[in-house]
Amino acid sequence: MRFVTGTIWLAVISLFLLSSSAAIDLRTHLSTCAGDLSTPGGSYVLDQNVSGYNLDTGSCFRVTADNIILDCGGYALNGIKVNESSQIDGIDVSGNNVTVTGCEVANYSYGINVEADLATIKNNTIHDIVEGAVNIEWVDGDNATIFNNTIYSAYYAVYDPQGHDFLNASFNSIRDAVHGINVIGNNTVISFNSVSDGIEEGISWSRGWNGTVSNNTLYNCTLLSTSYGGAIQLYQTHNAIVSGNNASFGQMGIDLLNTFNSVLRNNVANNNSLMQFSTGSWHDDNSYADIDTSNTANGEPIYYWYNASNLVIEGLSLTSANTSDCKIFCGECRNVTIRNSVFSNNMGGGYAGVCLASANDSLVYNNTFEGNDNGVFFTGGANTLISSNRFSSNGYGISIEIGSNTTVSANNFTSQTTAAVEIYSSEPDYTVTGTRLQDNYGSGNAVWFASDGDPEWWGVVKDGIELAYYGVSSTGPVESNIYLGIGVIAVNSSANPALNTSATVTLSFSGACPATLYYYGDYATDLGTIMAGGHLCNETSTPSCTSISCSSNTVTFTVEHFDSYGAEGTVVPEFPGLTALAAIALAGAGYALVGKRKRA
Repeated sequence: MRFVTGTIWLAVISLFLLSSSAAIDLRTHLSTCAGDLSTPGGSYVLDQNVSGYNLDTGSCFRVTADNIILDCGGYALNGIKVNESSQIDGIDVSGNNVTVTGCEVANYSYGINVEADLATIKNNTIHDIVEGAVNIEWVDGDNATIFNNTIYSAYYAVYDPQGHDFLNASFNSIRDAVHGINVIGNNTVISFNSVSDGIEEGISWSRGWNGTVSNNTLYNCTLLSTSYGGAIQLYQTHNAIVSGNNASFGQMGIDLLNTFNSVLRNNVANNNSLMQFSTGSWHDDNSYADIDTSNTANGEPIYYWYNASNLVIEGLSLTSANTSDCKIFCGECRNVTIRNSVFSNNMGGGYAGVCLASANDSLVYNNTFEGNDNGVFFTGGANTLISSNRFSSNGYGISIEIGSNTTVSANNFTSQTTAAVEIYSSEPDYTVTGTRLQDNYGSGNAVWFASDGDPEWWGVVKDGIELAYYGVSSTGPVESNIYLGIGVIAVNSSANPALNTSATVTLSFSGACPATLYYYGDYATDLGTIMAGGHLCNETSTPSCTSISCSSNTVTFTVEHFDSYGAEGTVVPEFPGLTALAAIALAGAGYALVGKRKRA
């Protein structure tokens, strides 16, 4: 019995010692800004609010070893008010596989600055930060997890300017940040975040592959300017999945630019003042994007096709204001028909009813375009017929940039703000060829030729009379500064000095060859005024008319610069009446072939 009793007491004593040992707290307790946390595998806890920073490190805490946990237990790190020229950080992380949790970090240059791999930043509140609340930078920083943090009043909420891989930013609540989540890199996940009240982009992911942006809610994300940005912005990304996001009551909703081979599903953008949904599709920048009609803008489906064939799109009524840059976009499409539909109220930022980019053999027929910046925007395609449509109160009815063999016929143009048809080349050597304008009617300026650089276009036909005009007008409708009439070409070069160029002119005139040419040193549209107030123009006059040739009621000659020129034939035939004259004059546009002369 004594032996048994002694054994029992020995066991009790052993259990007591073991339980006492288990209760020992092996964590390191912090009560000041301690500088370096440098014990590998260490666990650090904060016991009270702390303020300021460590003079040696320039931060409150600097985590320099691997596998460390810093748990603030809800206590605060309160820095000093700093400006952009200072860098005083709350927590600097340079060790790998570090977790920072439960911290309130305020009034620092950077809240939590990560320069290592496998960082986990979770359950923190970070606010009043001059630069980045959570900042991932330098060479290291892959596999970062930013989870369930509350961030407000920061310039960047989550910022990765260097381009790290496998960043996951999810379930964060962000408000009142100039930039919400702004990251670069591959295999990025940005999901289930709430972002509101920013003044630039809410979520921006750029220059990366294989990312997911899903189920985020963005509210009142307004732009500092009307440049690219928005609630959600993707730029130069590949293989993205963008789904289930809601972007509302800001300026830009969802803004895509160069998003290749990406899938967009079930995204909603409503009540944004500038635009709901930008596909960046003016020049087919979003090649291979898969965007279906589950995406909506102000309640309207997004109609976007790439590399589609044999489509018939009809019976649509897309009238909500400023839904997308193109209410219908078709890039690299073939044999597409768009007919019997209404496209309206897409105005304010260069938007369009229908955009065709590198689309061939297409038909746009019997549609109504009203109140858009562009009714139809066409670039880079061929063999397209735009016919029997009604264009009213658009900036341009039809804008053609880079293309061939486009026919614009039997359309009704009424009260376009700038011009019924714009023929535009935006880069040197871009061309518009074989375009035919025939049998159109209505009111407003007929054609605006615009250029940037030294482009070329030719083969434009109106009512069977060819107009070939080489890049001299860059700022206004042709009719406002150029008059083409029978025997007259007048250029108001005082109003637009860019028009004052040397050129080769082919001009129709009344009479038979040889023709007599006159120059008048001001803007005049009447042949009698030019003849009476001007002087003969030939090889020896100043300015001169050279390389003169005359054939079949047309005369071709080269001029040094522009004011007004007239041509009178030797015999004046009788005309049947004003009707024939009006037909020839093309509603004030006349028959003239102007070729920009290349200077030696």
